[in-house]
Amino acid sequence: MNNNSGSNAVERLLARIIALPICLLMSAWCMTLNRQVQDLTKLDQMTKDGHRVLAMFWHGEYLPLFALAKGRNVVVVTTSSFRGNVIANICHWFGYQPVRLPVKGRGMHVLAKHFDQNYGLYAVALDGPLGPYHRIKHGALQLAIEQGVQLVPIGIQSKRKIVLASRWDKQEIPLPFSRVSITVGDMIDGKDTSPGPDHALLDQKIATAMEEQSRLAGDLL
Repeated sequence: MNNNSGSNAVERLLARIIALPICLLMSAWCMTLNRQVQDLTKLDQMTKDGHRVLAMFWHGEYLPLFALAKGRNVVVVTTSSFRGNVIANICHWFGYQPVRLPVKGRGMHVLAKHFDQNYGLYAVALDGPLGPYHRIKHGALQLAIEQGVQLVPIGIQSKRKIVLASRWDKQEIPLPFSRVSITVGDMIDGKDTSPGPDHALLDQKIATAMEEQSRLAGDLL
């Protein structure tokens, strides 16, 4: 075994070790939440109707979505990094399929293969993996549009929460027994919006839809 192989094996093992207690804590924490998540059935209906959809959310709000969407056959976009390996293990725990893309360089062909395999439901943090805060990244979005995948905005709000303001994504962690709501917007056909060189029109359309879902989710609290 060469040094790289040994190092990769150790990283994979460490990622599993770190992910396990996180998964156990998230599962126990999820059981305490007062949930308003009926809108998630809209995603189920969209895929049942034959649509391929990309669920979009902000990186700082994804934590409850991991646990509350459990049981769905979702392809989750993450990175080929140690952090990405931890997230991939958490994905497996909740029944999702992670796709790890390189942090830098070309990796969209990996995701393209999954689009070609006609999975119904995909998920991506619009401003992930490392920000800036609420700035939309276009790699996965543009590929989804080219492949005819519909874009669906997700709103996530919680009544009582901790906000990690020092993090770039202002990570929100709902407190145990807090009320949490998730809303699902209408499908957006990105092909109806000419992206242009700076993606301004597409960004505006998505940002408006995300803001609306955030408002609707807040109204449910």
